[in-house]
Amino acid sequence: MAELKNVLGSIGLVNPVTYLQSGNIIFESDNLNAVSLERIIEESIQANFGFKVPVMVYSKKEFESIFLNNPFANDPKIDKKNLYFILLKTQPDRAIFDRITSSRSFDEEMSLNGKVLYMNYVKGYGRSLIGTNFFERKLEQTATARNYNTMRNLNERLQ
Repeated sequence: MAELKNVLGSIGLVNPVTYLQSGNIIFESDNLNAVSLERIIEESIQANFGFKVPVMVYSKKEFESIFLNNPFANDPKIDKKNLYFILLKTQPDRAIFDRITSSRSFDEEMSLNGKVLYMNYVKGYGRSLIGTNFFERKLEQTATARNYNTMRNLNERLQ
């Protein structure tokens, strides 16, 4: 991850810090355009490491909002180890999402809010048939999942 931090520093990102080996990076930048930053970072990773990886950039305020707006997090009956955030590259068509989720029976509880799908994997993430790949395929877009603890830790680091 040290090499990645060096690459990010070389493109003008300030104080890049990686979190575990998860692909999460916290940095500062004068460039406030998330789409522009995503493109620059994607191109730099491809140029320096030889592979293409989708990048999603959030401001501190956006990330905090994503974390704090989880509709399941404050329910004392829900085990937080079953909570996941599926971060979508773009806001999906609500009609498509509703059709996908109403056409079958799921054990999972879910709530779509903009580009974030909040998931309560009641029986555990590993036992579910509707993980990140399912939503990428059905919604035809890039997605990535983070568990509640990772999101909490990242949010704390941003404070």
